[in-house]
Amino acid sequence: LGLGCFIYANTSGISAEDGGFFSHLVMNDMSGNARWLIWKCTIGMFAQEPIAQKLFGSGLSSYSTHIYEYYAEELMAVWGVENRLADAHNVFLDMLATSGILGAVSYFGVSIHVLIQSMKKVASQPTALMAILTIPAWIAVGLVNANLIVTTPLYFGLLGIFWSIVRT
Repeated sequence: LGLGCFIYANTSGISAEDGGFFSHLVMNDMSGNARWLIWKCTIGMFAQEPIAQKLFGSGLSSYSTHIYEYYAEELMAVWGVENRLADAHNVFLDMLATSGILGAVSYFGVSIHVLIQSMKKVASQPTALMAILTIPAWIAVGLVNANLIVTTPLYFGLLGIFWSIVRT
């Protein structure tokens, strides 16, 4: 229901200035601390990339440099010349931009595989429920945040533990 309201508000021509219920759901470039703008620029950058870069990405930790090759004017208008975006503020888009389609599929394939195997084993191994709860939570957080140096190794460590639980 919530997703339906969000989609309706952003596709029906409702303005944020209308003042009604749906106007509070309308996204603009500055929504979510300008995440909407960042995501639009990231998708636009990816769409303009040559096929090799779409497959393999621009390289880990290259987002900050690469996005400004395409959208410097728009981004500097928001953050100024001194500040630079470090990432896409979305794990999925960040992996797509820096690691390409192959890297993103590999990155998320591990999580999805462990989640599916955990769902198959939860009846016989109740500890698999930990993975069933943790992986979707990680994915949900990834919608609005990037990989962090502290949490990402912890997450993959947990994936290893979950895998050891469900593979037997």
